[in-house]
Amino acid sequence: MSAISVSAIDVGTVAVDVSNVCRARALPQPVGLHRLDLVLQAWRDQLCRHVEVFLVADDSLLPELERVSVADVARAQRMQADGELQVVSVRRADDVLLDYAQQHGACVLSDDGFRDKRRDGRPAWLWNPGRFFDWEIHDGAVRIVPRPSRNTRSYDISRAIEQKAIRAAGITKAHRHVLSRRWACTSGVSCTTRQMTPEVLQVLPVIHDGVPCCPGCGAPLQDRGERVPEAEFKVAVDGETQVRFTLRQGRPLTFGRLALPDTAALAALASDGAFDGVSRRHVELRREVDDVYVRPVDARHAVRVRPWDKQHKRFRHERELPATDFTAIGLHDHLLLGKHVALHRSGRSIAEAAEMAGGVGVGVAPWQRAGTSEPYEADAEH
Repeated sequence: MSAISVSAIDVGTVAVDVSNVCRARALPQPVGLHRLDLVLQAWRDQLCRHVEVFLVADDSLLPELERVSVADVARAQRMQADGELQVVSVRRADDVLLDYAQQHGACVLSDDGFRDKRRDGRPAWLWNPGRFFDWEIHDGAVRIVPRPSRNTRSYDISRAIEQKAIRAAGITKAHRHVLSRRWACTSGVSCTTRQMTPEVLQVLPVIHDGVPCCPGCGAPLQDRGERVPEAEFKVAVDGETQVRFTLRQGRPLTFGRLALPDTAALAALASDGAFDGVSRRHVELRREVDDVYVRPVDARHAVRVRPWDKQHKRFRHERELPATDFTAIGLHDHLLLGKHVALHRSGRSIAEAAEMAGGVGVGVAPWQRAGTSEPYEADAEH
């Protein structure tokens, strides 16, 4: 195995994702702090003998340790009391870890790619792949290795954000059925979540004692039936995402100038000519089971697809779609409308309004206000 180059990165300070290390299946069983001891000793032996260590664990680790080792729990509590271990909520743990790395120029030891944090406005230098380290077992010994450099796509970041939100809501594998149902808050107390989405919840429920509950008021939710398959799309103008909309099975939509979510930002872009070349009704989209199908409304306004090559991890040459039939598009393909506008899938498998605090709305197109009956179903994040 080749030696790790440490010339460009200071390995004398490291922020350690303790929960991640203690749960690492590649390390000797069972879950416990002995895994932390192994990786820290490997760091000292292989990278820096007198390393300064910052340890962060999320608060779900201690209950897990209780089921395995009373001694580990007592040791973790002593470490916490002595200031050697920071124990914070699941939602905050990654931020605390990365904040320390950013403030101190530290390395990060974790097998988490932190893809859900790539949009948090942290400086580009923090994401230098040489700063992130993982571990592996080699000839029976723990080896510290650099995390492989990856081209993180926007889709992967969106998917990671959703997965993190699902875990933070307490939705484990035992509760995955919750994600396939629609839920409504029917509590009698004041609840912003219910007021904003009275029919069906537009955010993830939280799990309390195995029961799906409202994230706003905490009351048990009412089951409103099966959630239909859906996909979230991003609308990008000149490569920058401006708005999102939802495509649901059984509710096809037509996308075009008159089917854009009605926001001030899009209105300003339209007045600047950003949507020149996009017709009033440009492309039809349908969600059927696991696939999305698209068809140009007519042959006068071309719809091009830029396919993603899974094998070579890059986009292939774009091609024009026929207006005669619906064509299935891949998960990572981009649809190109005119010169400036592109539609592509978000990584979310559950199309949700993500930030209730920031306000959630459904865009109203001009023809909708006029009372016409064009097909449209687009949930927009403002």
